[in-house]
Amino acid sequence: MLMGEGGADSPPIGSDSRGSAQMAADEALTEAVVAALDAHSTLRPQSIAVSARSGAVTLGGTVGSFDARDLAVELATAVAGVASVNNQIRVKTSD
Repeated sequence: MLMGEGGADSPPIGSDSRGSAQMAADEALTEAVVAALDAHSTLRPQSIAVSARSGAVTLGGTVGSFDARDLAVELATAVAGVASVNNQIRVKTSD
């Protein structure tokens, strides 16, 4: 399941200094990245969290392969408005 959510770098509730226009732009960018990831059948069953702040997108969660992780970064980078991607995705390896 792909989801948008605030990451560890998100400010505490009530202390966000972004204006409403920037917050709306960040939410729209998060949704665009989630849609790009969700459209790719390889990533649909994976759990990837997405958050955006001023064009900087953070990807988190766990995927089953390095190829899936790299694809998620590639797809996120290609979304209009993404200035950078902070890849925090972990790859689950077999024990």
